Amino acid sequence: MPPPTHTQAGIDWGTVKADLHAATARVDFRGKVMNRAARISSMAKCGQVWCSRGAWEAAAHEINSPKAFPDEIIEEAEDGVRTMMHSDEHLVKPRIQCVHATPLGPHQLKGIAQHVEIYHCY
Repeated sequence: MPPPTHTQAGIDWGTVKADLHAATARVDFRGKVMNRAARISSMAKCGQVWCSRGAWEAAAHEINSPKAFPDEIIEEAEDGVRTMMHSDEHLVKPRIQCVHATPLGPHQLKGIAQHVEIYHCY
């Protein structure tokens, strides 16, 4: 069976437990954060990336900083949309857009007592 061409992703932020699997030599991650990420992923549609509010707040500044793309120039349009372009391509349409997120509101995740604020990242 061929692998799926599209998938969805769920992201959460927090502490995980990691163990080395004796038979496969792979690292197994466990913990509440892994459970929340899996539940968030199961709610996202094909091709979407959803994350918890905690994950977005922890990562948004860093992933949209000039340090994340050292060879790019960040430009901000009049409408506030930030885009990036290669430093040697000033006359070319920007190739990379910063990561944005739209709040989707609080969601009740299976097996999680409190509601989790979810964001759609794009």
